[in-house]
Amino acid sequence: MSGKVITVNRFTFCLDHGNEMCFSCNQDFRPLNNRGANVQNNLIKKLGANFEDDNGFYLEERQPINIYAIGVKANATQNSGSRATGSCNLHTKADCDRCYDWIRLIAAEATGDGADAVRGRTIRS
Repeated sequence: MSGKVITVNRFTFCLDHGNEMCFSCNQDFRPLNNRGANVQNNLIKKLGANFEDDNGFYLEERQPINIYAIGVKANATQNSGSRATGSCNLHTKADCDRCYDWIRLIAAEATGDGADAVRGRTIRS
């Protein structure tokens, strides 16, 4: 494991493979991302309090995101030498909240509204 990470719009991923859950690096950043971005409360606001029960979706078991599959470009590593940031190709904006709206992607998975194509389900190693 390299230990290097990339942060895109408050979500953390492995830098080498772009995975939120990376088998090669033995890392799962989903719990960290869910807590840090307050995903559960945001989904409750968006979908209602029973979003998990109503849809058979469980936040802790959601599909991981691969940022390189959805077009993130890694920027230079920050001062610490172990954390990079990402920007989108469309707006060339670091942490683009229009292209990388994680709550929207997770809500689409929870409701079955087809986040698969956007999410880039392929876990690269």
